[in-house]
This record gives sequence, structure tokens and C-alpha cells, in this order.
Amino acid sequence: MPFMQKLCEPFVPYWFVNDGEGEEYASAGAKTVFECGNNICEARNYALERAFAVDLPSIQISDDLRSIKRVKFDVSGKRVAEFSSVAETASELINQLKRFNAFFGGVAINNNPLNYTGTDISTDKLIVNDFICMTPSLYRFDEALALKEDYDMCVAQLLAGNKIIRLNNILCDFPHRQNAGGANTYRNDSTEAEATRRLMAKWPKYIVPHKTRLGQVSLDYKAIERRLKGQEPTSLF
Repeated sequence: MPFMQKLCEPFVPYWFVNDGEGEEYASAGAKTVFECGNNICEARNYALERAFAVDLPSIQISDDLRSIKRVKFDVSGKRVAEFSSVAETASELINQLKRFNAFFGGVAINNNPLNYTGTDISTDKLIVNDFICMTPSLYRFDEALALKEDYDMCVAQLLAGNKIIRLNNILCDFPHRQNAGGANTYRNDSTEAEATRRLMAKWPKYIVPHKTRLGQVSLDYKAIERRLKGQEPTSLF
């Protein structure tokens, strides 16, 4: 808790936690805690409601963040990375969302610098809900798709003709499943498989099985592009 709050300075983070966990978070040093049911999407949507009610963007960060690095190519063509901050990343996300008139943005989907190709910003690629920003809108996360709500939101945004801002040069380190608590209280093979089934049933044309990772899925960007160009019927089925 102290580490995460230090990482977020000068911001003072609000903590959106499962029912029954508020006292434990508060005793660990959390300044402001909200219990939000036992579904991570309930917490995400409650955070959106609070921010949007005062016309502010909502920055949402998984609470196991360990570091942030900004990667680039140096003059010799070598990838180099230097430490960045929550405040810098949040500010850049907000600025780029305004620049592109977008509602949803985030960072690179993993912290592997080899995935960086020199394109700092993408506007039509998947982001995952580890470090995101959403600006005031009517969009909310589908609580029936917890564990896959980021994929669902990305498809919804793209099919609406909206841009998704991904900062490809921002690499965040999240240990995730090595930690207890949060979504890991109900994340297992069966719950993830059920979320995947529901996701593919909702977007059968635009979510497809991953080509190499068993049990995982991908966005079918070509199908989304065809839909946006009017080259297929608007029906989802």
C-alpha cells in the first residue's frame, strides 16, 4: 500500500475494492476506500460514475503496479528505456485522448521493449485494463464480462467509429496473478473460460480464438475494418 501510494504521488489514489475488504485496505494505509461488490466491473463503473459526475476523466490502475518505463530508439537504433511516473503517464493519456477526441486509452499491453517498433501511439489497437483513462461518456464496462471487459470495451469503441489511444512507448510492470486479492479472488480456468465464451457470443464476428495461445482471444481487426467501411451487414450475427 505505501509503495503504490508513493508511486502515484502527487495524486492521492482512491481504492475501489471488493465488499468486506475496505477495513483491511484502510488499516494498511489507504486514504479513501470504496467497497464495490465482488465484480471488478462494478468497481470500474463506480469509479467512472464518480469521475464523470464532476466532469473529470477516470484514471484506473491495477494496484500491483511496480514500475513504469518509457522506451525509445537512441541514435544508434538501440531500444532504451528510462523510468517514468504515474503522473506523467496519466497526463499524456489525457492529452492524447483530447487530441484524438477519444474516450478510451491505455498503455502497451505488456512490458516487453522488443514489442516497441517506434510507433509511439496507436489509435485502433487493443488495450488492457491495467493502466487506462476514460473521459466522460455514456460508456460503461459490461459487468457480465468481468475478466474480459477490456476486450469488450475495445470492440464497442472501434465499432462505434471511436479511436482507442494506446501509448506503445509506455511499459508498465504488473505481476498480476502472483498476487492475492482483487480479480484473482474469482479468476480461475473455469471463470476465465466462461468470460471468454460470453465475449465471443456477444461479438462473434470480431473476437476470434488466438492463433497461438490456447484459450485466449484476439480482436479481428480486418472484420472490424470491413464493418466500418460498410462492406458487411450491420447485424452482429
